[in-house]
Amino acid sequence: TMFVVSHSASQVRQLCERGVVLQRGQIVFDGPIEEAISYMDPKAGKRGSTATGHAVGKHVEQYHSPISEELGGAIHDEVRTEANGGGWFQRFERGMITVSDESGQAFAIHRGSFLERYLHLDGPIGPWGFLADTVRGEVSDGDRRLDFQHGQATYTAEDGVSFTAANEDS
Repeated sequence: TMFVVSHSASQVRQLCERGVVLQRGQIVFDGPIEEAISYMDPKAGKRGSTATGHAVGKHVEQYHSPISEELGGAIHDEVRTEANGGGWFQRFERGMITVSDESGQAFAIHRGSFLERYLHLDGPIGPWGFLADTVRGEVSDGDRRLDFQHGQATYTAEDGVSFTAANEDS
């Protein structure tokens, strides 16, 4: 048995049959190496060809069903996390669904600037926490807003995505 830690897709393709992807010390994917490489691809949330035949998890299934056309197929298995109060999340071809234990609510985030930034910051296990609402506002009106467990993300055409942490004193 050999354990390889690498950010080189070509290196792991040559050396490995199985890939384990970690985010903040938690396993978020464990499976065939090509699927692990696909999982790590930053474009995976945008391309229609990244689905790997994973089943929709039992905790996100009811939320995925009415919007399955918008999100596409699952690109990894449903993941349980204890971070940010605990919950479940699953990535799809064109988005992600999070289910928070703390709020008891589930929300989806679709392709675009919010999703890209959220994934860059480790999604629900990162500093923004779980999704807490759906996108509001139109860019044509000045901005779009999306609430997260620990604050609000705003998108403007001029500045892109910014995040304002919730006031912990209120």
